[in-house]
Amino acid sequence: MNVFVQENEVALLKKGANVSIQADAYPGIRFKGKVSAIIPVASAAKTFPVEIKIANNKAQKLLAGGHVQLFISSGNLPWH
Repeated sequence: MNVFVQENEVALLKKGANVSIQADAYPGIRFKGKVSAIIPVASAAKTFPVEIKIANNKAQKLLAGGHVQLFISSGNLPWH
């Protein structure tokens, strides 16, 4: 999964950090993931690309383009 994190929030993330994802399509279910890469170059919108690896099982399959929230241990970073 690729997300774009605001510049003031990217400092909260580190490569290898455990995160969880909650998708609107599956309310109440959290998917566990791990930060696999943080690209140190901001976009024109001042967001940083972050890659997160998530096990995507067949029972609750995540689809590209869906709305999710990213949760890290020090807070909650909602994104689209």
